Amino acid sequence: MRNGLIKSRLDCITKVVAIFAFIVMSLSATAATPQEVLKRAASRVMTGAGTTCSYKATYGGRTVSGTMKVSGSKFVNITNGYGSTWYDGKSMWVYNPASKETTLMKPTASEILESNPMNYIGGYDKLFNLKMSPKKVKGKEVVIMTAKSKSAPAKQVIVTVNGTSYAPERLDITLQDNQKSTVVLIGLRSGQKLSASEFVYPKQRYAGVPVVDLR
Repeated sequence: MRNGLIKSRLDCITKVVAIFAFIVMSLSATAATPQEVLKRAASRVMTGAGTTCSYKATYGGRTVSGTMKVSGSKFVNITNGYGSTWYDGKSMWVYNPASKETTLMKPTASEILESNPMNYIGGYDKLFNLKMSPKKVKGKEVVIMTAKSKSAPAKQVIVTVNGTSYAPERLDITLQDNQKSTVVLIGLRSGQKLSASEFVYPKQRYAGVPVVDLR
C-alpha cells in the first residue's frame, strides 16, 4: 500500500516535470531571436518586390515628413520641402530646394544610411550586436542594435517591428556624436511593382536646375 502510494506520487511528479519542460521548450521554440526579427523585417523592405511608405522623421528638433520607395539597394526619398534623393544602386542625386541645385555623387555607406535609414535593418550583421529589448511592448518586437565599433555609422539603433506582420514601424537612432533621430514608418506596403526609372533623377521635372557632378 505504502509502496503503491509512493509510486503514484512519483508518477505524478514526473508528469508535472515533463509538462513544465514541454512548456519551457515550446516557449523557447516560438520566441524569435533578434536576428530572426530583423531578417523577417528586412525581407519586407529590402528584398523581392518594391516597398512604399510614408514617414515622419525628427532630428535636432526638426520634423520632416516624406515618402519613400525601396527596391533592394535602390531607393527614392521625397521630402516635403527639405529636398529629395534618388539612388539607382550606383549613383545618388540629391536635390536641394534652398540652393535650387542637384548634386550627383557616388555615396558612402553613411550617406546612404542618412538618406535611407531602412538600410539599418538590412545591414545589421557585420556592424551591430543585437539583443531583444527588456522592455516589452504589446504586439511589437523591439530589437536593440549596438555598434561593434566607432566606425559604425550609428552608436545604437532601436528597431520596433510589428509582431504579426514583421513590418518595421519605427527606428530610434543614436549617432556616434550622440545626436538622436526618430523615423516613424507609416502605411508600409510591400510587393509593389516599381520600375528602375523611379530611382533615377527625373531631370525633365527639374528642367533648368543645375546638376553638380562630384563623382
